[in-house]
This record gives sequence, C-alpha cells and structure tokens, in this order.
Amino acid sequence: IGGSVNGGLGNDQFTLADGVRINGGASGDGGEDSFNLTNDATITADLAGGTEDDLFTFGTGTILIGTIDGGGDAGDTIDGGNTSTTFRIDGVNAGVMDTRMGGFTGILNLVGGSQADTFLFEGAGELGTAGGANGTIDGQGGNDILATTDGSDAVTLNAANAGSATVNNASTDFVSLENVDLRTGNDTFTVV
Repeated sequence: IGGSVNGGLGNDQFTLADGVRINGGASGDGGEDSFNLTNDATITADLAGGTEDDLFTFGTGTILIGTIDGGGDAGDTIDGGNTSTTFRIDGVNAGVMDTRMGGFTGILNLVGGSQADTFLFEGAGELGTAGGANGTIDGQGGNDILATTDGSDAVTLNAANAGSATVNNASTDFVSLENVDLRTGNDTFTVV
C-alpha cells in the first residue's frame, strides 16, 4: 500500500502476512487494537496502536522492518512469539527486539515465547511509569534471562521465577524468568 491504513475509533484487528508493505504505516487510532504479524513473515511498516490498550503479536520467525509505537497505555504489549529474542529496553518504555524490528516506544509489557528470551535493561531503560502503572515481563517457556542495567537496581523474588525489578525510576513485575543477571553496579537482590 502506497499510503497508510487507519483503524479509527473501534477495536480493530490487523493481520499482516509475508511481503506486506505499508509505506504510510498502519495505525489503530482509538480502541483496543491488535496487530498480528504472521509466522515467517517479513513486513515493512511502522505500526501505531494509538489510545487504549494495544497488542502487537509476532509470529515465529517474523521480522518487522519498521517500528512500533504502542501509545504508552498501561496494557500496551509486544508478544515476541516462539522465536528466541533479546528485548533491549533502552529508554522509557522503549527499546528494540534484536534482529527482529527497528524499535519500539510506548510499550509497558513484553512477552516471550517457548524459546529462551533475554530481557535486557540498558542505560535509562525502564518499563512502567514512575509512581504509576508497573510494566510487566512474561518470559513464557524457555530458559529466560532478566538482565538489569549497569546502575543501581533492585530485584525481589516473591515466587518461583517471579517477582519485581525496580530499574531507574519504574517498577516491572515479572513471571517465568529463570535467571537474573544484575550486571555491574550496586544492586539489591531480595528473596521473600
């Protein structure tokens, strides 16, 4: 498509298959929108959720040549699917999925899949809003890693492979993460 695709105010569902190119991008605008990127697809587009909670689901082996802007609502989520992925969180609710997309902004929640995933906080990276909604990470299956920044962070385990991490100014709740790497810095690790 040479132009753009806009969903309008309803709850819209976008299914994007291999070879899809949307030069002007696709936007859900209002409503709780879902973007489904099919298995083994290479898709060229910038995707935007707009207002309300939006879900961006990657199929196995999917590559997005473009970016995702969730809009920054508490339920905005990227599901990486069943491909081993490193999620690099390097800004406020922002980052990249190594080798799988150009970058994301306005995303508070990340979901892995059946393979080993790494959720790596770098620099000023954080998920959630300071004093507001917590971000979330769900590793799903696989032998997953939570890696905090090189600064002073705090991780609390309150169940098997679950707990919370305070990184920079925000708190992130996590489940199904089998490994924690505090990296360098003066960190706090607590088991309750």
